[in-house]
Amino acid sequence: MVSERKDAKKRWCPILATKEYNSMLLGESRVTSPQDLLGKSVHVNLMALTNDPRKQSFNVRFLVKSVDGDTGVADLIEYQMGRAYVRRVVRKGTSRVDDSFVVRTKDNVHCLVKPLFVTKHHVNNKIATSLRKKVRELLARRVAQTTSSELFTSVIHNQLQMDLKRELKRIYPLTTSEIRVLEILPENRLAKLSPVMIVHPTAAPVSEETEETLTQEKSQEEDRLEHKPVQRKRK
Repeated sequence: MVSERKDAKKRWCPILATKEYNSMLLGESRVTSPQDLLGKSVHVNLMALTNDPRKQSFNVRFLVKSVDGDTGVADLIEYQMGRAYVRRVVRKGTSRVDDSFVVRTKDNVHCLVKPLFVTKHHVNNKIATSLRKKVRELLARRVAQTTSSELFTSVIHNQLQMDLKRELKRIYPLTTSEIRVLEILPENRLAKLSPVMIVHPTAAPVSEETEETLTQEKSQEEDRLEHKPVQRKRK
């Protein structure tokens, strides 16, 4: 009887996205009081948010941070690529280059970033390491001049990924440039991270000498692939 009485007092309250996402209805939650919406998260497929079928392999997560009357207002806190999409873009004869680090935005928000790159051909460890170093330098510098909201917008519209691809081709051409995960880190998780994980915009850029060496290695790698003998199948 007591549980039925408590259940009867609950009501459905809507959860909306912030104005940056046109106050879209994300869902509803059955709560006793609208204040109970605070801290609730909502997962949404990016295709529904952007009305773009090409985004169906990506998901986003919103967190309710404020209440307006009976309505919860949720901020975007995470963007994530589906595993099936990762398997689709990594093909035989290419190299997958992953990384994971934390950067700080202009509005002092720490974000976990997990970029994913796929090279045109298979590359050695030196080129893969240089790609990781360069993307850390580029992202730390760019994110420091961008708010967290602007950062998510540039990732959702694929602007950041294309800019990175354009910059990184100086080291080695890429077939895929993606952000696998972008997530705003809460203070409790940030406190547990090693300081090495946090990349600052003062990171030293790749020197011209290093870029020249990598360009030579890239040419050697491409020449090797072009002159690689074709293995004939045994009858």
